[in-house]
Amino acid sequence: MLLLLNGCVSYPSKNQSYQNLSYPKAMAVAIYPNGQLTGGWGIATGYSIDDAMEKAIRNCKSYNRSYSCIIQKENDLNVLDLNIAQFKTDNPYIPRNTNNQQIDWGRVAGVIGKDILDREQARTKPSPSSTKTCLYVCPMNDNVIKEQFMCDLQITVDGEVCYWKRYQ
Repeated sequence: MLLLLNGCVSYPSKNQSYQNLSYPKAMAVAIYPNGQLTGGWGIATGYSIDDAMEKAIRNCKSYNRSYSCIIQKENDLNVLDLNIAQFKTDNPYIPRNTNNQQIDWGRVAGVIGKDILDREQARTKPSPSSTKTCLYVCPMNDNVIKEQFMCDLQITVDGEVCYWKRYQ
């Protein structure tokens, strides 16, 4: 008796594997420094969502050592866009300089030197007065002028109520 088998083995996809996990569960994906997905991933379950996320990151990193891994799914919630935005904020991508322009280090030093001098001058220069000259009209007296941080709408002078008119 001759028996021939012909077929192929198929493996479940990332999403199929994730759907089959029990809760709490998490999925992590590997990303390039510019925030683009590499195609690498890791999934895990845990005692809590935080435990599942930590294990998913660890699984992702074990297969994608050269890349950062971030959480794509927390249980059935897709948080990929939020986590990519946070990754880009925390890790600004600076592309390699593809042009051959030379850096003018003399100009750089001049700009930095001017900035240092400006900061020192701002630090040592006395700040302007923050008080205002307020003009008040009093019915029985002449106008009254007072220096105040903020002009009150009315003040009392010699028992008489005076009203703010304008800044002097």
